[in-house]
Amino acid sequence: MDRLKFDTYHFQFYICDEGSPMETDDLEFWSDEAMEDKMALNEGVIGVGIDSDVAVICEIELCTDEPPVQVNGFEHISEGVIDIKSGNLQILNCPDSSVEYKKKVTPGLYRFRILHIGLSEENEHICRVEYWADTNTEKRILKRQE
Repeated sequence: MDRLKFDTYHFQFYICDEGSPMETDDLEFWSDEAMEDKMALNEGVIGVGIDSDVAVICEIELCTDEPPVQVNGFEHISEGVIDIKSGNLQILNCPDSSVEYKKKVTPGLYRFRILHIGLSEENEHICRVEYWADTNTEKRILKRQE
């Protein structure tokens, strides 16, 4: 598992394919539903909504299979799928899209599970990102922030 800490603004960061057109400024990208889900999806990109407007800690792990869902200790859990066509996965901050993380993966569809800790606290927001190859493209909310 890799652990990153980076600054990001506008309460979001991105997980994307390096070749994504990054169409994230459309009002539909951050719709009311996406805001509530803390996840926006578009071609090759996932917008991850967070409650911190500065620093975020991100733990990211490539899994060989779908891991069991760990609900305890997490406040919100969402899943979405993007196609990593280029074989280069990236995490970008907002708004300047600086590459905070880059990983070479086999091109294809990947499901990303985003688990949030520290949503309503003044502490740093922590996002655990688990991802694996998957052909089921359904967006899922496994636990919603109360």
